[in-house]
Amino acid sequence: MLQGASTINPREYTHYARILSPRGAYPADSIFFDDAAYLSDSELAFSVAKYTKHTRGGDEDSYSEVQWLNPTETKLYGSLMLAVDRDESYVAFYPYPYTVPIVCPSTISDKKWLLQSVKTELSEKLIEEDIIHPGYTVPARNSYKYATDIAMPPMVGGPEYDFRSNGIDYELAKNLYKNISINDSLVIRGLCTLVKAAMLRSHYQFLEEAIYSLFISMEVSFRLVLRELKNRGINNPTSKDAMTFIHDAFYDIHRVDKYFEEYYEGRVMSFHPESRLGTHPHAPLMADDYSFLFNDMLEVYTYLICGYVHPKHKEKISGINERAT
Repeated sequence: MLQGASTINPREYTHYARILSPRGAYPADSIFFDDAAYLSDSELAFSVAKYTKHTRGGDEDSYSEVQWLNPTETKLYGSLMLAVDRDESYVAFYPYPYTVPIVCPSTISDKKWLLQSVKTELSEKLIEEDIIHPGYTVPARNSYKYATDIAMPPMVGGPEYDFRSNGIDYELAKNLYKNISINDSLVIRGLCTLVKAAMLRSHYQFLEEAIYSLFISMEVSFRLVLRELKNRGINNPTSKDAMTFIHDAFYDIHRVDKYFEEYYEGRVMSFHPESRLGTHPHAPLMADDYSFLFNDMLEVYTYLICGYVHPKHKEKISGINERAT
């Protein structure tokens, strides 16, 4: 049975429940995994994900004071975003920065229970009154009510959700989820910046920062490719080796020498206002840089995580060969 955050012992909770803002674009269908779930509900869309403790020590220090998504949540949102055919649709999660700790059963595939118990708990949090604790004059405010920059759910008067029915491969999402390890720091970092890029893109004034976030996802994908090449026995793989690997995977005949070379100079000039490429008062980026790079990263990550390549790439080569004959 779900326990409210006000009565739960912090050492006992098993999952986080997180409200999703209508500012995003979401799959029309709910989806359930053993340790996470996404609930598509017209009044209040939300996610539930297993609580993962921070670990410290060894060569890697995963602790961060600015981390706000649990790795299991990143895995959940990332799987669903990657499973979208960008020729048909678009998915962008926009989670609230607040979570409600809950105790869930060992598996959370019971949609009825989630809607009756977790949704009720979250809806109560949305309308919870400010509290003045004894001895204090300033009230403890309801964070949701004062997050005026984030669209509220329809349940409390916000706009309708944008649910997408087409172009989402739920079986692919399950395959992706199965193959993502929350202990793979590279993958989790790359998916987190991909989620953040889509959030930033919903604010036009942060389009530049959205592309910056994608640049991090691109760098992560490069490191993942290098890791795969090393696993295949290639010592000291180069940027050219990495791009060749991607071109071969996607049947691409329009090859460049370096890994996503077309973004190289823009990234250098954006992150280094003064460089050998000149001095720039603004990041020399184009709006299309976001769309092209975002779509590329969806496909590259999907391939690197579970080996999936959209059939359209093979069909493209078949068409070229047919015209050649």
